[in-house]
Amino acid sequence: MNKNNTLTNLPFVLPPLPQSLENPIWCEQGFMLDGKIYSVLEYSENIAGWSEELTRLHEETTADEHPIDVASRKNAIEQIKKLSPKPEDLILEVGCSSGFLIKELKENFPQTIVLGADVVKDALHRLAHKSPGTPLFLFDLTQCPLPEASMDIVVALNVLEHIEDDVLALKKIYHLLKPGGKLIIEVPASPWLYDSFDAALHHFRRYTAKDLIKKMQSAGFVVTHWSHLGFFAYPAFLLVKLVSKYIKPYTDKARVKKQIAHSANSKLLNLSLQFEGVRLNHFSLPFGIRIVAVGSKK
Repeated sequence: MNKNNTLTNLPFVLPPLPQSLENPIWCEQGFMLDGKIYSVLEYSENIAGWSEELTRLHEETTADEHPIDVASRKNAIEQIKKLSPKPEDLILEVGCSSGFLIKELKENFPQTIVLGADVVKDALHRLAHKSPGTPLFLFDLTQCPLPEASMDIVVALNVLEHIEDDVLALKKIYHLLKPGGKLIIEVPASPWLYDSFDAALHHFRRYTAKDLIKKMQSAGFVVTHWSHLGFFAYPAFLLVKLVSKYIKPYTDKARVKKQIAHSANSKLLNLSLQFEGVRLNHFSLPFGIRIVAVGSKK
């Protein structure tokens, strides 16, 4: 039976909320605190790099079906499978947003404890309704309230680019992991392609693999794997980004939404990512749309 549905407490002490002196306790119905049940523990919020509006834009435009996001979640699941998580392991997704990966984590690793965190309140409360039995936290990662050395695996897909102080965020994840714990991370590639579309999505930056690895190492991680997603689709992606950067910038959310929907319906993108996932998943691809990496805590 899934531990997320039977857990009566988490294997670490939850810190009190800012407005309370009592330590919350996780039970089947949610978090018990001051005689009340809370579906989400709300510690802090930071919408400088993300918003409820952007969450709804993605949910309404592509839901969980965009090819690059499908490939992203599949890669994360495969990387975790390589780690052979134990039944008592805790897997935390930072930036769980609409809960698409949370669902797949619970399906693929039913004996582990899956937790989620995000900075957007409404999305978390909707997720709590859709995924009962999942401990959910609202907090700014740079002010992470969870105790050090409490997690076995942390997953952060397309999160770091939304955080202004990304090095501090990586250090917080490092401290959050137990010794030997793993970080599965993904970020957008090619900083020279940063454009108005990135700005509309509240990206602070894009990355090179070298830059991401250097920042992970500065936080303490040993990088054990890195590659790219969207290797075959990169030439078409490059062309689209250059047009939006120098010829026709994105000036409104409607056009951003239209572009997301257009790429989501691309059969060529879908087929290329499927082929890449089957044939090239054991290689470190030198370029692509997104960078993926695995870091280990010493």
